[in-house]
Amino acid sequence: MSDLKLSVNDGRVRMSNANIQLVLNAEGKADSLIFHGQELLENLKGEKADPDAQHTFYCDYHVKGKTVNIKPNKLVVIEDSTDRIHVAYIDDVSQLGVAYHFILPAKDDAIYSYVKAWNNTQSMIKVDEFRTVYRLNHDLFYLGKNHERIGYQPTSAHMISGSRIQDETYELDDGSLYSNSKIYSKYDYAGYFKENDFWGQFGHEYGFWFIPANRSYYDGGPLNQDLLLHYDGLILNYMASSHLGKDQFKIPVGWSKVYGPWCLYLNEGKNKIKDAQIRAKKEQANWPYQWVNETGYFNEAVTIKGKIKINQQLPKDQLQLVLSQACSNNDFLKVQDGYSFDAVTNKQGDFVLEKVRPGNYVVYVYSIGGKIVGTYKLADKQVTGESIQDWGTLNWRIKETKTIWQIGESTHTTAGFKFSDQLRNYIWQDSVPANYDFEIGAADNDWYYLQNDHGVWKITFSGQFSEKSSKDYELILAFAGETQKDMQDKKGITVRVAVNDREAQVKSFVNDKAAYRSALRSGSYGLMKVKIARDSLKPNSENTIRISTNGYLLYDTLLLTEAD
Repeated sequence: MSDLKLSVNDGRVRMSNANIQLVLNAEGKADSLIFHGQELLENLKGEKADPDAQHTFYCDYHVKGKTVNIKPNKLVVIEDSTDRIHVAYIDDVSQLGVAYHFILPAKDDAIYSYVKAWNNTQSMIKVDEFRTVYRLNHDLFYLGKNHERIGYQPTSAHMISGSRIQDETYELDDGSLYSNSKIYSKYDYAGYFKENDFWGQFGHEYGFWFIPANRSYYDGGPLNQDLLLHYDGLILNYMASSHLGKDQFKIPVGWSKVYGPWCLYLNEGKNKIKDAQIRAKKEQANWPYQWVNETGYFNEAVTIKGKIKINQQLPKDQLQLVLSQACSNNDFLKVQDGYSFDAVTNKQGDFVLEKVRPGNYVVYVYSIGGKIVGTYKLADKQVTGESIQDWGTLNWRIKETKTIWQIGESTHTTAGFKFSDQLRNYIWQDSVPANYDFEIGAADNDWYYLQNDHGVWKITFSGQFSEKSSKDYELILAFAGETQKDMQDKKGITVRVAVNDREAQVKSFVNDKAAYRSALRSGSYGLMKVKIARDSLKPNSENTIRISTNGYLLYDTLLLTEAD
């Protein structure tokens, strides 16, 4: 006999099994969640200005700086069987159409959910954020956990009692209880989707875990990062946003997409984290879910194998491969309307992409080590419904030039530089020196992950050149991120480079909104290439390069090479 029960009354849904009872109101928000007899949604806390301060399990999006909740005009019972209950709250009257699904299996400690969204107009829709939010009783759920860290989370009332620095970032007398300094920010518990098999909030008795099962629906590639959890017992699922290197989501006419399903897993006992890890692995193994019957969802999983060579030779370093939709400037991080898949090659250049959705893709590649900078389009590929595809050898053609010197390695991140391995916090952006002198030959880890606007950084080098050389030179600055100083400013960021005290180039970048949001490893990747005439450098004496900015620069690598 099934343990499932369902009642529907005037838009209100009550679904239960032997372990869980979930009550949803006509807006598609949860009024009650009982797990093993304990109500988890009492005494919800939120900021006074937040219209959803007392709400949970809601789906919303931001347009022109304003929050828009979905407005369901239909409630559909999709399945009421001995295996599962499946209902959907559908808003097909708003500009952004949304179907918000809830699935409760029999005899389980989990709820599944997914969202199908579509452009319900004949024009482009511009969305700043699109998410689902789970607010829990902070008295029961006061510890946050993601891949990077575990820590106590304050209430918003306690947070705002401190000294405000910026957007939900405060200095607190007891701030070190919640983060790794006296400054607590909601961005301290952001993380990379690729690294997070699950995240959530827990306490002494209970745990509530968000398990994405498969991260391809977040799109954006391996460096897509976003808010995952923070104060007030909140767990966040950002399906799209303009945070941390991404752009406003410009939704084209005719677009639709299925996000998820994800698993909301509840547990109790002493080993809640370990238990959640086990459950996350189980969900990943079961993807794609065969019980989903939804137009736009793929039940087929394709494995793709192949090899990458560089100029017909085995690569010297591992390579990052990304399958994405076509994008401008090869910047797949900013793509949010499709699905992406990625893999890292081994030392022989072999790669395996698993559980790929059939469709048309662009293959992008970049180096995660060594001297090759930039992101490159490698090929256009169609993935069919075959279970295994062999792409053979893909040849990456590059121009090879002589490197005079290099600081760091090309990874698209700040990896290897000072402070890049620390936990996210607002303090690091002002912990670097204002003025800094670096002499070529010093250790790479003497270089800092970030340069701010407080001064000038100088690189000194000598004795590297041949007077007989007829070639000019090129200074390449590869940035892992470029962030303007003021969050409210709209001017972007400017970088100035001088060679031997003569200004060589000035370049502006769009604000990636990363560094001031506690990002330490990456924001939006960017390149600055400075041509240097041969006679501008002195072959047998000291040369200097000076770099300054009016914002924040996250460094990937710096190279001086012979020009093509």
